[in-house]
Amino acid sequence: MENSVGVHCIVVVDCKYCISIFLTRNFVVIMATASGNVDLGQLTGHFDESVIVAYNICNINRYILNSFENTFNFCCQVKLLNKERQCDYCRRHLNLCLDRCDGHATPVVYRCTNRGCRKRSQYVSIRKGSVFESSNLSLQQILLIIS
Repeated sequence: MENSVGVHCIVVVDCKYCISIFLTRNFVVIMATASGNVDLGQLTGHFDESVIVAYNICNINRYILNSFENTFNFCCQVKLLNKERQCDYCRRHLNLCLDRCDGHATPVVYRCTNRGCRKRSQYVSIRKGSVFESSNLSLQQILLIIS
């Protein structure tokens, strides 16, 4: 059995996200962790794809993975995530809210704001009904692995 000594490096992206990469001879482990706050006002679902000349690892890190807001907007723009949702119970528009639960990979969720709705206290993941639904990785981690 070979020794699994490797190289560990930490890359800080825009002071909000820390990407930790551990390299060995046999595998690569990539972990992205969020720190700081998410600006809900910037979660519009619109991303200017013209700023990306080529989809390579450098440009993806620089323009898409540099903040959760950009990652969310990019995923909505290319239809990987739904930018709008309706409540399953009352059929009203759901609002994006910060997720206060520890351990969740995504810092925002959808919540119903209708006072008469039975589902008002429950949240709906932004990943529901998307390709990200069954994953425990963050959106940034998944896009970094794909790139």
